[in-house]
Amino acid sequence: MKNIICCIGMFLLTTFTCMAQLPDYTKYKEKIYIHTSHVFFQPGQDVFFKLYLVNAQDQKPGVLSKVVFVEVLDPSGNVAKKLTYEVTDGFTQGSYTFEDNAPGGIYKLRAYTTWMRNEKDSSFFVKELTLQKVIAPRVLMKLDFPKKGYGPGDEVIADYSVRNLSDQPIGNYQAEYKVSLGGKMVRTEQLTTNAEGKAQLKFRLPDTLNTTDGLLNVTIDYDAYKEAISRSIPIVLNKIDLQLLPEGGSLVAGLTGNIAFRAINEHSKPVDIKGEVWDDAGNKVAAFESYYAGMGKFPFTPAAGKNYKVKIISPLHIAQQYAFPAFTTDGVVMNFVKTGEKLLLHIAANSAEELTLAGQTKGVVYTVKDLSVKKGRQIVEIDQTLFPAGIARFTLSRKNGLPLAERLVFLNKHNTLQVKISTDKSQYLPREKVVLTLKTTDSNGTPLPSNLSLAVMDDKLWSYADDKQDHILSWLLMSSELSGKIEEPLFYFKQDEPKAGPALDLVMLTHGYRYFNYLPELQGTPTLKYLPDEGYVISGNITNQQQQPMKATVFLVNMAAKNKALQMNTTEDGEFFFAGLDPRASYYLIAKAAGRKGNVNINIEQNGIDNNRIRARKLLAEEVSFKEYAGIRPAAQQQEYARATKIIQRENDSLMHPFGNNKALDEVVVVGYGAQKKEVRTGSVVMVVANDIQLQPNVQTALQGAVAGLQVMRQANPADNRQFVIRGNASLTGNNQPLFIIDGVAFEGMLESLNPNDIESIEVFKDGMALALFGSRAANGVILISTKKTGGRIRLGLNKANYYNTKYVPGVSNQYSVVRMFYAPQYASTETTMRDDFRETIYWNPVVQTDKDGNATLEFYNSDAATTFRAVAEGIAWNGKPGRAEATWSAKNALQIDAKIPPYLTVGDRALVPLVLKNNGTSSLELGISLELPAQLSAGQYDKKVVLVPASSRQVLIPLEAIGPAHGNIKFTVNGATGTETLSLPITATEKGFPVFNTFSGDKSATHSFYLGAPVTGSLKTELQVFATLEGQLLDGIASMLKEPYGCFEQTSSTTYPNIFILKYLRESGNSNPEVVAKAMKYIEAGYKKLISFETSERGFEWFGHAPAHEALTAYGLLEFTDMQAFINVDKEMLARTKAFLLGRRDGKGGFKLASGGYDRFASVPNAVANPYIVYALTQAGIGKEIQQEYDTAVQRALASADAYQMGLMALAASNMKNSNDYQHLMQALKTSYEKNNFAATTTVVNSRDASLRVESLALYAMALLRDQHPDMTTITFVISKILSGKTYYGYGSTQGTILALNAIVEYMKLKERAAAAGAIDFEANARKVAAGNDFASLLKPGANTFSVHYSNDKTGVPYNLQLSYYTMQPPNSDKADLRISTSLADTRTRTGETVRMKISVKNEKDILQPMSIAKIGIPAGLSLQPWQLRELKEKEAVAYYEIFDNYLVLYWMGFSRHETKTVNLDLKADVPGTYKAKASNCYLYYTPEYKNWNEGTEVTILP
Repeated sequence: MKNIICCIGMFLLTTFTCMAQLPDYTKYKEKIYIHTSHVFFQPGQDVFFKLYLVNAQDQKPGVLSKVVFVEVLDPSGNVAKKLTYEVTDGFTQGSYTFEDNAPGGIYKLRAYTTWMRNEKDSSFFVKELTLQKVIAPRVLMKLDFPKKGYGPGDEVIADYSVRNLSDQPIGNYQAEYKVSLGGKMVRTEQLTTNAEGKAQLKFRLPDTLNTTDGLLNVTIDYDAYKEAISRSIPIVLNKIDLQLLPEGGSLVAGLTGNIAFRAINEHSKPVDIKGEVWDDAGNKVAAFESYYAGMGKFPFTPAAGKNYKVKIISPLHIAQQYAFPAFTTDGVVMNFVKTGEKLLLHIAANSAEELTLAGQTKGVVYTVKDLSVKKGRQIVEIDQTLFPAGIARFTLSRKNGLPLAERLVFLNKHNTLQVKISTDKSQYLPREKVVLTLKTTDSNGTPLPSNLSLAVMDDKLWSYADDKQDHILSWLLMSSELSGKIEEPLFYFKQDEPKAGPALDLVMLTHGYRYFNYLPELQGTPTLKYLPDEGYVISGNITNQQQQPMKATVFLVNMAAKNKALQMNTTEDGEFFFAGLDPRASYYLIAKAAGRKGNVNINIEQNGIDNNRIRARKLLAEEVSFKEYAGIRPAAQQQEYARATKIIQRENDSLMHPFGNNKALDEVVVVGYGAQKKEVRTGSVVMVVANDIQLQPNVQTALQGAVAGLQVMRQANPADNRQFVIRGNASLTGNNQPLFIIDGVAFEGMLESLNPNDIESIEVFKDGMALALFGSRAANGVILISTKKTGGRIRLGLNKANYYNTKYVPGVSNQYSVVRMFYAPQYASTETTMRDDFRETIYWNPVVQTDKDGNATLEFYNSDAATTFRAVAEGIAWNGKPGRAEATWSAKNALQIDAKIPPYLTVGDRALVPLVLKNNGTSSLELGISLELPAQLSAGQYDKKVVLVPASSRQVLIPLEAIGPAHGNIKFTVNGATGTETLSLPITATEKGFPVFNTFSGDKSATHSFYLGAPVTGSLKTELQVFATLEGQLLDGIASMLKEPYGCFEQTSSTTYPNIFILKYLRESGNSNPEVVAKAMKYIEAGYKKLISFETSERGFEWFGHAPAHEALTAYGLLEFTDMQAFINVDKEMLARTKAFLLGRRDGKGGFKLASGGYDRFASVPNAVANPYIVYALTQAGIGKEIQQEYDTAVQRALASADAYQMGLMALAASNMKNSNDYQHLMQALKTSYEKNNFAATTTVVNSRDASLRVESLALYAMALLRDQHPDMTTITFVISKILSGKTYYGYGSTQGTILALNAIVEYMKLKERAAAAGAIDFEANARKVAAGNDFASLLKPGANTFSVHYSNDKTGVPYNLQLSYYTMQPPNSDKADLRISTSLADTRTRTGETVRMKISVKNEKDILQPMSIAKIGIPAGLSLQPWQLRELKEKEAVAYYEIFDNYLVLYWMGFSRHETKTVNLDLKADVPGTYKAKASNCYLYYTPEYKNWNEGTEVTILP
């Protein structure tokens, strides 16, 4: 009891402390929810979404944050794209396009505001999306296990339901189910559905069960299709974590209380159990059983002096015993009971005591009761109506505030927004208009105007996806406030589920509360770390002539808004910011020094919507007062005149200076060229306004006569501009022309081309006022013209340089992500000659507003699919109540035609495409069938004439063979007496065999001999390039790295880094290539945004952003971020954190502490390599003295090792440290090793070997040679040539090899100017001349071939690169591959609807630890990967993650132990009959992709 009370007390203390210290956050905490147009997509499709941003206390629209961020995470967890949206009225809409070549897998949308970042990212909203090409079933099925967790001898129960595409249950219908264990079928049975289309399957597991690998597959023949659904059986064997939790947190001897429990397996999945409690005398004193999802509760009365233990009796053979919760001899026990609408608290106590009961929801206290508790049991009734819908937290405390017990209770679950969807029909025709009505009310039926979003989709794929993620009710009211993952959260809000209510109460008993989940560094602190984004921010600092910060007053003038400006008084650091601005507007910044003279410089740091460092630091520290000034409307005689004129109100201004002192400012007119107090200038200024100008033929005429004392004189030369003279102004030089200022830009003379209609106003300044305001250039007066259109850049000239300065800040209109508009066609008729509209989402409307009566009506059209459509509406009422609803209807034609096409075919595949015809009419149909195919596809014989009786269907199998690569649409045309229907569906066929790539590179004359191993006819291609420019060569290097699957921090970093080299080279060489610069900048900016997302909670970086951080990888990131600073704004605080993290890892012994987990859990990167790499990176970042010990140690160890890679790193580090003695020693050792052809190295920071290791070592040596005061260009040239000759299809070895090679090449080219005329280059293939840019595959032959290169001047040779690619039926295995792969199918012949087990084994052949590894598995076209099973692979950690590229499944592992074999079993679903052969499978180490082991593709025959 003591421990329990202490835990509760600490929790409450922390919570109340945080609430006291962070009152604004507790009041304005935010939540986000996203409603998407679907959850299952295919490459090339768009996901549309609506984001709701609400105040967490009441779900009303959020009022603080104006910007929200949505990150799209790819299957590896990498941020594929970061989207930024402006929030208005608590919502925004967004979209994301999955590119055609996007890898399949599980993507996530992660949404948050900067304000929400004060809490851990568990408070962010995350939604999973699946990207995969699948064949959706033609019946709508569900299969689930109501009980979670079975063991040996247990009876398994499964719930099965089925509907047809007309949304009708398939009742009283037979189906078949099969049970497989360990990949072997053990049972086959028949089932019959009831009238509602449901059936409950029962079967018993064997007593000798020894595997958790179980599969249930149900098949049904219906409407000429054979469809199937399968799920893994939740088997548990001796791995259960059982948590026992007393209700309220307290258990007292002699008092009966409830003990809740929750059981999960090793993958954190719920397990339903039965258990017993035994005392220390061997007596069973209690029994218990799960109610739902491994949760339950049972009453128990502990006896003083007794000890208890808990056993699980089901599933069987669970040997572990579990500890019983501790209990005390004194205290109170609480138990909540719901009886109808009443909430009753039962309190049991063993002594009388005065207590307080407090009930709160989301930090707001709704009830407090003082209780005089007596010994024994008593009941307290609580008024539920006081509380909003959601989780209430009840705390029972002593009068001194010490909490005794606490309980979460979910209240008023039905007091939410009630949404009803209705349509004008229940059944439609394809392409027919649907009229849909939404009705929103409260639980009493009172209309509630609401803001909703609506998605309408084809129910086939929606049902297949079987999405069980949070919806708007479960997230906003439950999951967002509880610790841990809630399994199937939407279950607890099903209105037709009798177990939902009691199960929801068990969730309250077994999950911790986390309404506030602050970052660790904010616990117990008085400040926040992040502020709400106010949108567009302009910030910077004010400096003097010596670029030192200076205190100043800064004004921001909006060039479009009338009578409005902002003022900020800076501190001594000179930093300023203005937030909440309009990104489409243009602004002037005006800065005045505070109490000192001298030049004032305005430096812009940010002009955009990113989180602003200056604003956050200053507001959090409360260092600045910030206020808005509203202008005073001018008097009638002083009309508002120029768009560039804004009014700033301030008091007690001096008449001597435009801005007076620091304390106040009178009404001031701010113009482009300067500023003047209105009262002072009135007598010296004449104004001509727009109405007086527009009627005149030109400006000169308008001014002539309108301004007293202004003379307009024509010059002797009619071509010259007219002369303007202001009376009283004269010049000894004869130049009496006034100064013209047009929109702030000074001109020497009037512009004849100025259109009077473009002018807003003209002011003429004369007497001494012009000189006082505008300086010596205005000695002859000033004519100031303000136009109506003032876009573009404005130059400013200032006479008061010793007092103030101004700066024009253009608006930035592309700050927010672009939202695509959903396309919803409108059909004039339901009749069509072509059925090609098979969109999964047929309608999406992100903003549906119901009126005061709670009604909204929408219209849209069905697609061509004969199917059930499902509408899903979600939203929030004006009073903050969330709600949702779903509705279905169907569409069918008199004649329906449908076909299943495999998503991918391989050349040689022979499919039997099932074309299904259905007659929904009342008379027989005689139909003719014809076919139109893309090139390279051929059709066999099929029935071209069929007869369909009424209410019948018929399947016609159409033989289809892929005779070559193809891409296009297959068209099925069916003719009958009632008309013609044409169905158009996409189809793709890819090349067969093993892909082979040969690459030859260099910059010297050479002859390359190579062998072609029987290429598949037509597959051989050549690409010969000559790189006349360095940037072209660098771009080619980047492209090489993008040809294989990628996505981690290192890969993203390495494909970004070369762009920095490109820009450095172009800048330092003086070359100009705008197209390349633009492309490089785009890659750098995108790469930077991705890279910073991999920062871990420890402030370092890791391959996928998970703790623990990887020290060597963090060092690599530091290198790149340091170099990036020259081209983009890099977060300085992030750089400081990264340096601090690495310095904090020093072990005090001259090395660095390396994390034992993460990527290096197999210690694949030894300390001997990681330490010098980190030292090298830190010295590159400018750190020296702080790591002197680590540097000295690394130098000594590198020299002692004679390892070329380590010595290369430390030679560069020595150069950075300016230690010439160490540098010379290391360079001499490297030279000796190089000259003896013994340039050996053990490994690199990414565990590179062989070719990659050689390239990395040579590149470091070349860069070190280039650091010498007198570089040995001869040696450097030879080293660079070796690097160039090492290029392969994958780049220069690994990604690290490529990055170092490109770095070395750039440094080399800085010293060696490429000659304009490099001499002629001759190429020959098999003694026949060839030219760059031409494909010469026809000159090559199977077997031996040669490729020759001859330079007329080898000293100035430009690099070349030849790439050969082809397919062969002979596997090109590498002898240097460390991994071996095998793939096999349990059955090579199967039937449609069955599952086929594919076994994948990858073995580490070596007695060494292996780093990150990849297997690419070819899948036969007629078989389908099951999304639910792929998800389970990741959940069970069988793989790190997976991706799907075309018809390859790509599996990733973080590493292999010595001689380890990893096995993955896939149950592939047979969808389309035919004979298929998969593409060849292969495996390789992530950093040596050139060393692959191949396995021939598996073959299967699928019978109809």
